[in-house]
Amino acid sequence: MDREADKHHAAAAAPHPDAAYLRAVLDNVLDGIISIDEARIVRTFNPAAERIFGYTAGEVIGQNVKMLMPEPYRRRHDRYVGNYLRTGRARIIGIGREVRGRRKCGQEFPMDLAVSEMRVAGKRQFIGIVRDISDRKHAEDELRRLNDELEQRVRDRTAQLHASYQALQQSLADLRRTQDQLVQTEKMAALGELVSGVAHEINTPVGICVTAASWMQLKLEALVERLGDGRLEAEALRPYVSAMQEAAASIMTNLARAADLVKSFKQVAVDQATEDRRRFDLKDYMDMVLVSLRPKFKRTGHRLEMDCPEGLTLVGDPGAISQIITNLVVNSLLHGFEGLEQGRIRLAVSVAHDRVEMRYSDNGRGMSAETLRKIYDPFFTTRRDQGGSGLGMHIVYHLVVRRLNGRIDCESAPGKGTAFTIAFPREARSKEMADDTPA
Repeated sequence: MDREADKHHAAAAAPHPDAAYLRAVLDNVLDGIISIDEARIVRTFNPAAERIFGYTAGEVIGQNVKMLMPEPYRRRHDRYVGNYLRTGRARIIGIGREVRGRRKCGQEFPMDLAVSEMRVAGKRQFIGIVRDISDRKHAEDELRRLNDELEQRVRDRTAQLHASYQALQQSLADLRRTQDQLVQTEKMAALGELVSGVAHEINTPVGICVTAASWMQLKLEALVERLGDGRLEAEALRPYVSAMQEAAASIMTNLARAADLVKSFKQVAVDQATEDRRRFDLKDYMDMVLVSLRPKFKRTGHRLEMDCPEGLTLVGDPGAISQIITNLVVNSLLHGFEGLEQGRIRLAVSVAHDRVEMRYSDNGRGMSAETLRKIYDPFFTTRRDQGGSGLGMHIVYHLVVRRLNGRIDCESAPGKGTAFTIAFPREARSKEMADDTPA
């Protein structure tokens, strides 16, 4: 019995085999582990805590733990622990939170602190696990700084982009306004050139009428003189009457010709100057357009052929069609037939499924692939040195796409002539009107 009791006491006196393991754990963990008693006196201070706070265990053990705390934690700590011991209401025990510690050198630093309570030999002790989070906080601060800097850069860049966008919108508006003014100027210039040609064409029949009327006046004066002398006989009167009839017929014919020219020009000019939609016969209207263009073919070997169905009625903007044909014809005369004596233009119109197809072709010089690619670009011209504005085909494209709500295709090659295919609805509703119509 005594032998068994001796074995029991020997076992109790020997160190527990796990004690060394536990000490090794405490000495090698990366987090600081500090234990204090109810009087807030430090009882243990592991090597990680020494590295964190800069104190040795001998400098801290036996001291009040608040030596490791900066203000205001140091001032409040004793009161906080006392309140907990009296009331049991914990603010940090059993949970973790971020606080600040104080190193031996006086430097403050951020740390995560988790506190738990335990009892040893019936007495309360508190274990605090400390982790230095200075690097993490520095990284967070740096990330926050970078985010703030990035946000500021984004705001600055956004402001710059907004200012650039506003400037671009203003420049675009100015460009569109200038382009509209140039297009209008080009339209008026084309109309002025048309006026000049038609005025010259009208001069011919009007001149004939003036000549005939002057001749009639001379003959009448001679007739009156003979009547006054009593020398006029019936046989002598017959040549006067015949001559007067021929002169009157010549005057009527040439006045009718001039009237037709004025009528055609008036209608074409009004249509080109306005953008009114109306119902019109395409063939009759194109005949008027070609009459107004006749002076441009005078004293040239070029000719224009038209093939258009009778009775083809359209609803749309006839002025757009007039200007399209005028610009295409002028383009052929100025560019296509340069150096050619006998150019031929053919204008063929067909209709299918309520869509009109107008094919305009010439047998002129044709265009290179580079010129063909830029043909509709505003201000592009191969005759800049001869006063070309570069707006003619741009206006044609605008009229086809926007005013007639159609499409235009061009085929051309050097020495092969040029052909335009224009297709648009028989009731051509302009794209501007379609865009302005509420959904």
